[in-house]
Amino acid sequence: FGQADSITFSGGYAEMYLHPPGMSKLEGVEDACWGTSVTLYYSREQFLSLAQHYISELPESLQAYVKRNAQELILETLPMTNTLLRTVVDIVNAPYLGALRHSYVCAKATELMCEVIHLLTHQREWESNTIKLSARDKRQLEMARQVLMNNYVDAPTIAQLARHVGVNQRKLKMGFKQLFGTTIFDFAQGLRLDKAWQLLSTGDYAIGQVAEMVGYNYAKNFTTAFKKHFGVSPKVARSGRIDRKVN
Repeated sequence: FGQADSITFSGGYAEMYLHPPGMSKLEGVEDACWGTSVTLYYSREQFLSLAQHYISELPESLQAYVKRNAQELILETLPMTNTLLRTVVDIVNAPYLGALRHSYVCAKATELMCEVIHLLTHQREWESNTIKLSARDKRQLEMARQVLMNNYVDAPTIAQLARHVGVNQRKLKMGFKQLFGTTIFDFAQGLRLDKAWQLLSTGDYAIGQVAEMVGYNYAKNFTTAFKKHFGVSPKVARSGRIDRKVN
């Protein structure tokens, strides 16, 4: 990614598949929207070094691969969790160059694979919380996401949002988390806090002013939410001594 590129992270999904010699990979298109992937290649030995204590809990195709190097088709599609998305963002925005960048990305790759193994070994749990989404459902959920992006300071209630995009509340809540890897509340709050960081970093506004501008009635609640989200206080963000991190 070049310095001039503008990147929007909107969830997506994670896939694990076997990539034998001679197999080529082509970026796909879904609902007429091109996407970009961050692809990591792990050897059988590297994967085994992380998953060796969880082999019996892995899907059968992966068990066969790590036990006897079986070459049958492996395709596991996983939800894009907040942990996965945060790590992908960190990889794309790696702040280092050269050997340091390589080491940083390798560490983040291990972090991603740990989350993937966790998801694979808890597959029944997250599968029980997923619902089938049609192309129309996805368009409605994308519309809901856009509504929140345009109205995050005074975000609509779940009921209001469901009526606006024409989907029931259960599908809205479950589908939104499934498609974008976060709850509606966390998504809207993340937008508010990201905007708050931008305002604070200018140095033009007091903390209380920024809290009010992004929809917090009480500065104390704002400070608590901000510190939980970014790991630093609004005061530190306003000082400009630290770069914003995505959570």
